[in-house]
Amino acid sequence: MFKKITVMILATLVSIGSIAQSSNETESQRQSKALADAVKREFTEIIKIDTEELLKESLENKTITVMSYNEKNMFIKKFIEDVCAVESKKCPDVYYTTKENVVAAAMYPTGFMLINENIHEYLDENAIKFIVAHELGHWFLNHSQEKMEVVSTSLVDSGMLVEAEKMVYLLALITGVVEFQRKVEGQADQYAFQLLKKLNLEFNCNTTFEKLLNGKKEYTELHNSFKDRCLLK
Repeated sequence: MFKKITVMILATLVSIGSIAQSSNETESQRQSKALADAVKREFTEIIKIDTEELLKESLENKTITVMSYNEKNMFIKKFIEDVCAVESKKCPDVYYTTKENVVAAAMYPTGFMLINENIHEYLDENAIKFIVAHELGHWFLNHSQEKMEVVSTSLVDSGMLVEAEKMVYLLALITGVVEFQRKVEGQADQYAFQLLKKLNLEFNCNTTFEKLLNGKKEYTELHNSFKDRCLLK
């Protein structure tokens, strides 16, 4: 709470500084930029802290569980480890989740991936590998860090400061974030398509998205339509 109050105070100072007129305009602009940068750094740290708190709370209330591997899902563990070895990078931690807002999988900025625990019921092994590869693409391409920078900058510039858990519901209201999100989703798709092609893994892209959406609209404010996304394949 203290951090959020600090950020709000800093944001107010930035707002005041940005409209201040003085005999030394260059100095005023420099001070405003320094304050804005401080707010952005602070907010980035808040996102990280709130994300870790969200993970802890979710583990406690069991909407997220540590992924225990068995015959049904061992291929996910091997796939992730193999890809991480090729990339020579640390693998993200992986959890199952019952959260409704995680339709298939999601990558979080502090380095953990959530996979919907029901995904095995409607997707085959290669389709799941595509979903996982897409999230790994976000991780390896550093989208999470970039996104925190873009979101914090946009929220400061727009004057909207919120908790990380609520942030996703406001993203569609901020043009810069929407454009960035669509760009990185396309990059993660391309990463996944290229990876599966390299491994000679076939899957039906349109059918995969149709099963995931289950009658819901085929695009969101932050994603292009799945038909357009599948054209990248």
